[in-house]
Amino acid sequence: MRFVNAGLRMHVPSVLGLDMSLIAEDGNVHPDVALALNKGLTPKPKTQNEVFLAAGKVFDVMVNPNQTSGAYTGAAYPIFDRALGTSEGSVRHGSGMLSYLELGTAPTSGTGALPTAIGAQANPDTFTVPLNATTFTGNVLSNDIGISNAAAAGTCAAAAPYTPSTAPQPVTTANGNSVVINPDGSFTLTVTKSLAGDTFSYCGNGNASATTTAVVTFNGATANTVTANNDAYVSNVATLFHTGAPGVLANDTDSKDYPLTASFSGSSTPNPDGSSTATFGNLKVTLFPNGSFTAIPSVPGGQYAFSYVAKNSQGISSSANVSVTFLAGSKLSVKVVDTQTGVEVKDYRWVIEQDMTYHSAPGVTTPAPQQTLATSFHRSYMPVVASGCTGSLSCETGQIVYNPATKNREPVNDRPITLPSDVNLPLTDQTGVVCVGLGNPVGCNPNFGNPIHYYISVLPGDAANPVINGYSGSPAACQLGATHPELINPDDPNAPAVDPSFCGHEVGGSPIPSPLTAGQQAFAPVTVTVQPN
Repeated sequence: MRFVNAGLRMHVPSVLGLDMSLIAEDGNVHPDVALALNKGLTPKPKTQNEVFLAAGKVFDVMVNPNQTSGAYTGAAYPIFDRALGTSEGSVRHGSGMLSYLELGTAPTSGTGALPTAIGAQANPDTFTVPLNATTFTGNVLSNDIGISNAAAAGTCAAAAPYTPSTAPQPVTTANGNSVVINPDGSFTLTVTKSLAGDTFSYCGNGNASATTTAVVTFNGATANTVTANNDAYVSNVATLFHTGAPGVLANDTDSKDYPLTASFSGSSTPNPDGSSTATFGNLKVTLFPNGSFTAIPSVPGGQYAFSYVAKNSQGISSSANVSVTFLAGSKLSVKVVDTQTGVEVKDYRWVIEQDMTYHSAPGVTTPAPQQTLATSFHRSYMPVVASGCTGSLSCETGQIVYNPATKNREPVNDRPITLPSDVNLPLTDQTGVVCVGLGNPVGCNPNFGNPIHYYISVLPGDAANPVINGYSGSPAACQLGATHPELINPDDPNAPAVDPSFCGHEVGGSPIPSPLTAGQQAFAPVTVTVQPN
């Protein structure tokens, strides 16, 4: 077979059911084929199920149809173009078709006779109509051979001459539903009755013979189910809980794997970012369709609950309940101050991590006989316990997004303010189960019961102020100018004082000391110093 692209657009021909061996390209035999032939060997050409034809491209290929006793088995192999521009979703007959490769058995007598032609054949069709659909479209000719025209059964002639259909024709199905069938085989079904075993017949090429008449069967899709399961979450922060996608949908299922979205079962307030907010007693919840949500209790600590609905793309839904337990805060006191001036920085982001560095208690822990990296080197992984922000800058208050629905820029939900004192900080490791010598349970925790150490990192909210305001002076002068204008520039007493909003601070951090009293969750105050930037 030779494929020639005489146009300016690419094409990707493929023979349905047959692989192609590439023999030549643009009139030149492939080198591996030519080399094998020159050495008297059997060529082993590259085999593909399609070829890419750029503009002006030529490919010579060989196919190997089914054979019986050395003779080709009668068959018709469609040749179609896989270029997406020729696809019409299987609704229009012949979409992407280029030709047919027809094979048949040659007659036993006669010289130079052609294979017997393969007759036209209309094949039965079965379509599954989506649940709750009121209309449905398809094409009855997609699986037919040699049929290029369709009409309602009873309108085709029983004998020649055969007159093809030229206009849409209405058909009533066995169950009383309405179908309009077009000459090209496409049809539109209007569902008003039951679809259980519903059928109608059509004829092809204007011929009412048995081989050109077929039955179309409709089946309604079976109802699928959505199962929403209850969820339970525990928050390390007494005043806030947030989980990302899939959130509440993580353990919900759809029997047919339709995508699910989450929404509140009762009244709620929509937000510009696509989320919605609802209040359940003392709990305020902001829920996104992807299942992520943020919960804020009006009274810190305790257990709260809310309900939601999981809905699939077909409108089928199921409801479930969510419980959120907010652990009590540690009441840890954290103060962030400027290293030079001692002025307190009250707007900052914070991250509390579990300090996994090896700790030894003098007089209690037996030191290793020889220091190794395992005991003296700082570990790179520190589990995050909680994070938050304390002011408008660090919480990025006042952000706006474009709302496609209103075509306006609208404010988004502000990030809630949380304090390090709201974080629950266990004194000892209580995760998993304790290890007991040789009878260790599978997955036991060798650190069970050991003291836990913590570290807090802070990023002041004013860190970007110098860049935003274009301040090019020294950090020290900026800080002094904010508190002592007379010292901002000793060389120029008449220089104006620096606006304090120009000043900023760098990242800082500090270990969190052990509790003041053994057995009680009472931590010593922490002071974090930050350098001006």
